[in-house]
Amino acid sequence: MTVHFYCLFEGEYKSQAFKPKGISLSNEVDDLKRAIQKRIPKDRYKPEARYLILRHVSIPDGKDESPIMLSDVVIEMELKDPMKQLGALFPEDPDRAILILVCLPVPAQKKKKEKRNRDDDEERSAKKVRSSSRTIKRAIATAGFTEKVVAKGTYDISLLSSEERVRLLDALGQDVGKTETFISLFNTAIQLRHISANIEEMDRISAPGDARFPVIDSKDLYIRKSYQVLYKEILGHYERTDPHDPSARNQVIVTGTSGIGKSAFLLYFAIRLLVESAEDNPPIIIFHTKRRKACFAFGGCSSVRFGSIEEFMPFLILPDTWYLVDSSKDPELSLAKTIISVSPQTMSSEKYKLVDEKVPWRYYLGPWSLEELTDCWCKIARFQAIPLSLVEELYSEIGGIPTYVLETPTKILAKRTGTLQDAKSSSCQHVREALKNITGREVLFQYILQQKKALEFSSSLIHLWPSEDLVNYQLQWASKSIGDKVADQLDVDDLRPVLARLEKEGSVTRLLSEPFFLRESREVRLEI
Repeated sequence: MTVHFYCLFEGEYKSQAFKPKGISLSNEVDDLKRAIQKRIPKDRYKPEARYLILRHVSIPDGKDESPIMLSDVVIEMELKDPMKQLGALFPEDPDRAILILVCLPVPAQKKKKEKRNRDDDEERSAKKVRSSSRTIKRAIATAGFTEKVVAKGTYDISLLSSEERVRLLDALGQDVGKTETFISLFNTAIQLRHISANIEEMDRISAPGDARFPVIDSKDLYIRKSYQVLYKEILGHYERTDPHDPSARNQVIVTGTSGIGKSAFLLYFAIRLLVESAEDNPPIIIFHTKRRKACFAFGGCSSVRFGSIEEFMPFLILPDTWYLVDSSKDPELSLAKTIISVSPQTMSSEKYKLVDEKVPWRYYLGPWSLEELTDCWCKIARFQAIPLSLVEELYSEIGGIPTYVLETPTKILAKRTGTLQDAKSSSCQHVREALKNITGREVLFQYILQQKKALEFSSSLIHLWPSEDLVNYQLQWASKSIGDKVADQLDVDDLRPVLARLEKEGSVTRLLSEPFFLRESREVRLEI
């Protein structure tokens, strides 16, 4: 008959709780801190015992299989007084278990670094504004608009017409070289306008001459049906949104499993917007690339410029400007109509924390169907270097991600020594690594819950499948083969906890349950 103390470091699983050695009700809080300090893992910051933050907590049901954070628990009491005897805090009850959540303080060095980073960000922001102001004023003077938009040292380029804004844009940044791939978007749009192409009905767009499109490094851009649907949906949303309403968010996130073609959607969006725009109302498009500051700016089909994001900042405060962000590390959240293409893994990074908080409006693009992959293989000549049978085999094994089903085997076979077996092995490598990383059900739960530290591997096994309207999603195994392999890797004792967790998570994870149900059924039949 005694009280049992169990201690758990924040961020660890409940199963990792330990009993502090030599601690009873006769000890003081300071004794408990010293006992805990000896158990701090080697890979974590180890402060003096007196700086440990101890809280008596209880853990709600359903949290057993995920890391325990302070926000997950019910705090019963904080153990503040180091001289307080534990017996005075916890009256002795028959076999009572006390759980102590241990929070490690942030190292002073880390605090200084965080403050330094905040200060640096503020200074960079101030420099960006000053630099942008000087640059735009020079451009205004060059374009001959000083009298129209500058008054008392300030400028207002919203006073310019669409065509005048294009002339102003032409005075910013640098000329774009003929070999730069981004100019292919501009030239393709001009060509399609010249031949009066009905881009809405096209399932493939080809760059003129020997040009190649950026990002995808290909002459041909395959147009998915979902691209056409999403293009209309985004335009429709912005038409319904009052750009001057401060409560309206002028940003949208386009996301989905890595490798499905989110960047390609931005290319399609930019080209189609340029093609379909009216000559007397040319759109301004700022395309922010993955290179942190590099931007390409399009002024309808009349102008294309290259420069830093600072140079084009004045256009981002105009609600008529389109701002397309291809996973840039430092996107700007302003008044421009913004489309951010980003993977879940990048979205979970520290750089995108503000974007995740501020942009609730998002769409999901799904993996490719076998019909799409086959159609793309038929229409894009370079993919025909691989046999269609390999496309079908890879789809069956690893799911509908064109990066692995089409791009990777094409590149491998382009090498003189590349064989079909090499192509298949390289295409499946990411799946083998992800399966190897599953060392137990705790890792599997990290995959299922799409936790930040597991996204590098989980996206190889679990894909995001969007709803019909693209605004919601479900998780599903990349392929039946992968689901079966995951289920077969688990111990029999792990099956029921996994199924219970999937049921608790609800409709988002419902489609992940089938291989575990089948495995459990097989085990039951074997027992009979």
